[in-house]
Amino acid sequence: MYSHMAPYFIVVNGGITLNFFICICYLGFDLLSLTYFTFLF
Repeated sequence: MYSHMAPYFIVVNGGITLNFFICICYLGFDLLSLTYFTFLF
């Protein structure tokens, strides 16, 4: 879903939180993903 950018940020930063933040920013404009993350929190 969140493209090829996610694994890159995981390797470089090695942080799950930052990867999660990138995922939200990457799919933040999508209504479906926004609703999905809302259900997660």
